[in-house]
Amino acid sequence: YELLSSLAKKYEKVLPVLLRLTNDSQFGMEEEALCQMVAEREAHPELSILGLQYFSGTQKTSVKKMRRELLQMTKVLERWQEEYGFFAKELEYGPGLPAVYFLEDNICEEELLSGFSEVLTECMAPFPDVAVTLELGRSIAYTCGTYYTHVVDKKVNGGYNYLLVDGGMHHMVYFGQSMAMKTPFVTVLGKETEPNVAQYHVCGALCSMNDILLKSKDFPEVSIGDTLCFANAGAYAVTEGISLFLSRDLPRVFLKREDGLFPARERFETWPLNTLKE
Repeated sequence: YELLSSLAKKYEKVLPVLLRLTNDSQFGMEEEALCQMVAEREAHPELSILGLQYFSGTQKTSVKKMRRELLQMTKVLERWQEEYGFFAKELEYGPGLPAVYFLEDNICEEELLSGFSEVLTECMAPFPDVAVTLELGRSIAYTCGTYYTHVVDKKVNGGYNYLLVDGGMHHMVYFGQSMAMKTPFVTVLGKETEPNVAQYHVCGALCSMNDILLKSKDFPEVSIGDTLCFANAGAYAVTEGISLFLSRDLPRVFLKREDGLFPARERFETWPLNTLKE
């Protein structure tokens, strides 16, 4: 708050500010600190306090929990009005709506959104002039990306079929994925309609036994050189992975548009050969 104030004065600007309420983590501030800023707002005309911000996590499926969080925020807004004569203009809330990453996920998005809409309307009814912004995070972006990796080897160890790919856990990370205990949505490119004939474990290119992308997944006939397509990789995925673990290369990234595919980033080689000297 002091930093924003000093910069606003230096550049002769009035900065709009949302005060972030903590969810008892390292982020945001306690209610008393926010109230102090509201109480002393006239001493800082260079900062225009617009209202309240709150984000408490991700992958939430409990409407009851969202309701408790909304009531916590509206109590702060009510206190600001009653004790300091301050009427907030905005409330920004990150409800942490979930992304459906795995076949095992049992989430009815329509039912969840309907329930959340009801509690949002209920809790904000006493504040008709407060504009509400929802920070949707991964729930709005997770479907906007696919991860492609190539099969480079096949083998049978201990009675299990293995597919080894040129990617791995340093590229493809799903929230909640731990040693492939859950099954993501994955297909073989060009063989989406072919019948399944065998069950495989899929492992990556790292020299780590933890590099398992999925276990015991039925696939059609898979050959070396085939491409596996991991859906719902639009939220984090590569950026959530340990991308440079064991000095591996970063993958190429393409943007898909109506008029074709366009490279957004070429493959990044950690140790490009043309830079090495004898």
